[in-house]
Amino acid sequence: MAGRANTMSSSTPAPPGWCPSPHRARSCCCVDDWCWELPAGGLKPNHTPLQTAQEELREEIGGTAATWQEVGWFYSSNGISNEKAHIFLATGVTLGPTAHEPAEVMTLHRKPLAEALHMARTAQINDGPSALALILAEPYL
Repeated sequence: MAGRANTMSSSTPAPPGWCPSPHRARSCCCVDDWCWELPAGGLKPNHTPLQTAQEELREEIGGTAATWQEVGWFYSSNGISNEKAHIFLATGVTLGPTAHEPAEVMTLHRKPLAEALHMARTAQINDGPSALALILAEPYL
């Protein structure tokens, strides 16, 4: 699956070819809507982008991965911030219990990889960084 550690995270979960995507409502942010997203989170002090990606995968979908590969990065909001979103591909993902933050309201949906990529290309994934992460990770999937 692809994702962000905003830094960004990503993974190919078990079973192969399926992409877990939190379907999240954010009542405390600017968008009052349900959004398809990949696991992602802000870079914490003294954490590397990879450590953040690993933590977000664990918190949001209960995932741990056998291997991690950095796919790339992009500026997430270059008009207002110098924040970089780092994209990682996690493979050999095992799912376990989640550890959502108290303000996070989300449900986990598994999508076939082809469907998730189609959703990214047709703007059904309305979280831009998640859509871009999927498209950038596609050559590695």
